Amino acid sequence: MKTALLDQNVILRGRGFFGRSGTLLFSPNPDSHEWTLCVTDDDRRPIRPAMAGTESRRMVLRAEGVVLNVPEHILAARFAGIIGLSIGSAKPWPPYHGRALEVLSALNQARKINLFSNFPTYTVSEAVFFEYEKRRQGNRAFTSIAPARPLPESATEGNRMKYDERLTLKIVCNYPGLGEWERIYTLPDDAVLAKICSAHAPGWPPWLYYPSKMCSYVFWPHHRHITWIQEHSLHEARELFALHRAQDLLGALALLCRDGTFAGTVCYHYSGHKAAVIAVKRADKHLVPLSHMQPARR
Repeated sequence: MKTALLDQNVILRGRGFFGRSGTLLFSPNPDSHEWTLCVTDDDRRPIRPAMAGTESRRMVLRAEGVVLNVPEHILAARFAGIIGLSIGSAKPWPPYHGRALEVLSALNQARKINLFSNFPTYTVSEAVFFEYEKRRQGNRAFTSIAPARPLPESATEGNRMKYDERLTLKIVCNYPGLGEWERIYTLPDDAVLAKICSAHAPGWPPWLYYPSKMCSYVFWPHHRHITWIQEHSLHEARELFALHRAQDLLGALALLCRDGTFAGTVCYHYSGHKAAVIAVKRADKHLVPLSHMQPARR
């Protein structure tokens, strides 16, 4: 996977979720290859699972009084291989686009190829899991994170086992009227990442479509930033819903990337932000560089 650093500051301006103006500043981080949250000009905190929580329909990052809402629409871009940047937002609600594509595109335009060769890949040493107590549509709802898979025996070198450095996302959705469907996405893949980041947030429940559309004529600027089933075929709605669920999941998994990236198999089964964040916090306790997952052959 090619890694990159920012060549310059990147500023995104726009209207936050509730319509107020907001600004996001991405700046090169000279002191670390991690992504950090700017608390003050001199205080940049590594973005880690301990910072993360959830509120209604979103993730939230908190550090020393600084709050950043909907960070999943920012952190999903972490899987483009851009390392060493700091995120600053003067307000708790940054510019909202209902997706991560605007952030991904802006960062890609400012990236420069970095020849740093020791770009680590992390995984978990054992599987972790979080399941909701209440079933959804009569089925179990959970997020699971499994270690990177060992490659076939023929792919070993010497006495060291090789492991798959890819991240596989298994998304299983079920919505009333849409049925159940499953999609699998594998990264790194620039085209797949762009497709995932292009999907707007699902408009659910569907009855919200009409008040949202009415409010869009007055003060609500984000009606067009939502995937409404009223505006799509069944097939299109399913595809976009699954893609955005993958995007939300990447935003949570980005908390495990440290100064590199993350590999493993992650299942998002009828799941949501809460399960993803709790599973990631559990995974953080078992996080290891992939190289440490290479036991000597017997």
